[in-house]
Amino acid sequence: MPAPDDDHIKRDQLPLSMAEDLADVLDLTDKEMATILTISIRTYHRLKQKGLLNPVASERLLMLKDLAEYGLEVFEDQSNFNEWLRFPLQELSNNSPLNLLDTATGIARIKTILGRIDYGVFS
Repeated sequence: MPAPDDDHIKRDQLPLSMAEDLADVLDLTDKEMATILTISIRTYHRLKQKGLLNPVASERLLMLKDLAEYGLEVFEDQSNFNEWLRFPLQELSNNSPLNLLDTATGIARIKTILGRIDYGVFS
């Protein structure tokens, strides 16, 4: 996916196809992607016809895309990163990272954990 102009794109409506492409990469179901984008599964499926996410969901998608790129960089293998997203972590009260991706704070927290893994700091 081409890198969008961050300042401009946050106000724009990104195509749902971009979310579907990222869901394929991360091995996410429609329901999981809809939850992350904070839209209902029904709305997600309806958007398959219309094609455009609202600005809030678009911004969330860009955050997830950034996290996915960092996760691949850290794990150096897409499959390993995808599995890690579903693995319950003690530091997340035995929740999986995937369960926290529905808020900006959760995405930031997962990015921090990836940073610690990247730098070899385990908690």
